[in-house]
Amino acid sequence: MDEEPAIQPDPDTPVDAPSAPAAQDRAEAAGYPPDSGPEQRVRLIRPAFLRGNPLEAAAWILAPVAIAALAMFMGGDQGSTWAGKTLLFLGPFGWGGLVVRWLLVTRGCSLEISNKRTLERRGLLSRSTNEVLHDHIRNVQVHQSFYGRLVNVGQIGIASAGAEGIEIEVAHLPNPHGLREVIDLYRPL
Repeated sequence: MDEEPAIQPDPDTPVDAPSAPAAQDRAEAAGYPPDSGPEQRVRLIRPAFLRGNPLEAAAWILAPVAIAALAMFMGGDQGSTWAGKTLLFLGPFGWGGLVVRWLLVTRGCSLEISNKRTLERRGLLSRSTNEVLHDHIRNVQVHQSFYGRLVNVGQIGIASAGAEGIEIEVAHLPNPHGLREVIDLYRPL
């Protein structure tokens, strides 16, 4: 009966060589919190009002000026007095309305990316929250118009495997492609 010879270890390889270090996950390698461990906020993003809605912002700013110009034109000899009074009266309402609208847009909506999930929060007085776990994301859509590409704002839509259609959709976000890249770091690809 022939016995097979025992396989001899390679003399150049040390027997107790340390194994290779554990591979870092993609997010940790990119400088973000690791995918494993407790949940940590990675980014909190709010819509950009002035870049996202420039015509609306211009309308809020210019409306009192346009009404004052109309009062000056229609006022005849007292036109400059009427224009001044109109600006003193309507200016704070118009520009105060711009501040209120800015607060509603920027503070009334947010997109939070953590190392475990993405959350959409809407509302100031009443709250609505929608979340998608990164492990369940099947599609991330980014839409930018020509103007949006010029000023780097756009819309992000996130769909999960558990529901039909887009679950999270937020418009006028700054750097939407960068946000998609951060979400992709935590998705199983």
